Amino acid sequence: LFGKKEEKSTTVIMSKKMSEELVAKRRQERAQQEQYVAVPVSKAKYTLMIIFFIFMFGLIYFLPDISSFISLKKAERDQANTPAITSGLLTCKLNKTTSIFNIEYTGQFRFEDSKLNKLTHITTTTGDARADADPLAEIMTKCDILQEQAATLGGIRVTCEQSGGTVIEKQVLDYTTLDIELVTSAYVEAGGVYPEFKNEQSIDEIEKNNVDINVFYKIKDYMYKRVDKLEDNDYVYAFLLGKTYNIETNVVESYRNNGISHLFALSGLHVSIFSLFIMKILKKLKINELKRYIITFLFLLLFSFISGFSPSILRASLLFFLLGLNKVFYLNIKTENIMYLVLFILLLINPYNLYNLSFILSFTTTYFLIISTDLINEKNYFKGLFKTSLLSFVSNLILSIYYFGYINPFGILLNMIFVPLVTYIIFPLTIITYILPILLPILKIFTNIMEFLSLKLSLLSIKIYFPKISIIIVFIYYILLLISIKKHTKKLIPILILLIIYIYIKPYFSSNAYIYYLDVGQGDSTLIVMPHLSKTILIDTGGKINYKTPDWKKQKKKYSIAKDRIIPFMRKLGINRLDYLILTHGDADHMGEASDIVDNFKVKNVIFNCGEYNSLEINLINKLNKDYYT
Repeated sequence: LFGKKEEKSTTVIMSKKMSEELVAKRRQERAQQEQYVAVPVSKAKYTLMIIFFIFMFGLIYFLPDISSFISLKKAERDQANTPAITSGLLTCKLNKTTSIFNIEYTGQFRFEDSKLNKLTHITTTTGDARADADPLAEIMTKCDILQEQAATLGGIRVTCEQSGGTVIEKQVLDYTTLDIELVTSAYVEAGGVYPEFKNEQSIDEIEKNNVDINVFYKIKDYMYKRVDKLEDNDYVYAFLLGKTYNIETNVVESYRNNGISHLFALSGLHVSIFSLFIMKILKKLKINELKRYIITFLFLLLFSFISGFSPSILRASLLFFLLGLNKVFYLNIKTENIMYLVLFILLLINPYNLYNLSFILSFTTTYFLIISTDLINEKNYFKGLFKTSLLSFVSNLILSIYYFGYINPFGILLNMIFVPLVTYIIFPLTIITYILPILLPILKIFTNIMEFLSLKLSLLSIKIYFPKISIIIVFIYYILLLISIKKHTKKLIPILILLIIYIYIKPYFSSNAYIYYLDVGQGDSTLIVMPHLSKTILIDTGGKINYKTPDWKKQKKKYSIAKDRIIPFMRKLGINRLDYLILTHGDADHMGEASDIVDNFKVKNVIFNCGEYNSLEINLINKLNKDYYT
């Protein structure tokens, strides 16, 4: 298999001890070679392996349906001897505990002749009458708003009561007079229960809708409830459940700016750590290799389900399993070809994955890391990490330009700081903390350190913005990169660099002038671009008039005309500075976004009108004076 080199025989005089050591060394070398010799696999084993693979594929695809079918049959068997209820009251209860409140939800379904007659939904919130006075008052305010909304609807009655530290909100839906078509969205948004059941719906149908018939959902619900009990559960949610909405917005933004947000989106990194952890345990239990891979894969499937079947998690789990089969059965299939098979399977399950950005980025990075294994393998960990980080950056560079419009070269170095921190400390500690919540303070110390570093280093991040590019340029870039890696040639690297430079300077070659009228809602905004980007002028910025809203209606991430519309549009045109920002007057719908504009662009001149300045204009002038604008 490996080939043999002919050696010239040379007479060597040595002692008996030296001779025995030489023989032992040669035997050891021969044994090391023999362990790499492929073991022939019989046709029967090939057939069994194919059947097993088809079985696992079917298990992945039909897992929720199989679980639901089994649970439904079990529920039908358990209820077979239960007498039918034609009239009476069916009550369902759910208890929830927050950091300050104990909340009990009660649903009462009243039936007559097996038909739904009335639904009563009761929410009982209990807290400390003195310490929680303000939050309790806020709950009563919400209930009062809901009561006002229900007053205009027939068949719905809402009552609000407070006694000491207990607030009881009761919603009664009378199906004999209720018209579902008249229920307004304002009522539902205020916290009203949408009447999803109809008055002719039987009790058997409602019992089926309310019984949790899927064991996997029970496991998922248990995990969520367990995480909810933890006080500082933001990173437990992120690393185990794939939810980052509990992490502060400015922290998440710093991760994104630093190019390390991929560490907090469940991906191959987390799967590799999780699978390694399980494989080590199973090996200690002396379970054979094939069974270890199967059991670990089933755990990874459950992990995928709990995290919402993220494409990157599915890709990593399936790749792990197929690589395991390749190793156990000595199939000698190239990892690159297995990657193609994983791509085919996931697109067969869900063709729309092809439009999923997480799927695209995950596969692109993994593919280029696989075909470049010989280039990034290093004995020194940090040297190998740097090469991996650099290759990941290069492989996703053109996609970052295409989808986001910018790149951050500083992210290559930052990954060398944060990847070991997350891989060897924070993520394993998160898993252990889920099992042993007593370790939560230690996890909090490390996550605080990580957040501090990210927020400080984001101030040093370098963003290079690019204009919008076509998909053809993306294909050209990847063809050149693929040839360069496959052929092990550096001759194409200057062409790749010139292509990136061309993308950056392309807008400066345009000899046309453009006037753009931007849709900013009620106000106005006009962008004038002169030939070769010699001058850029923005007249008004638009803006929203903000009205006072209750805290419970405030969104965590507010829509911004400047950040979500004007700035991305200007970046796509290749504009990185403004020569003139002209503000016709100080109304919010004309200059409300001016502050965000000057924060994101170098503005050479700002022109105001000659009238009396209002508070918006004064605040902007103070900002400009502070930043030495003209």
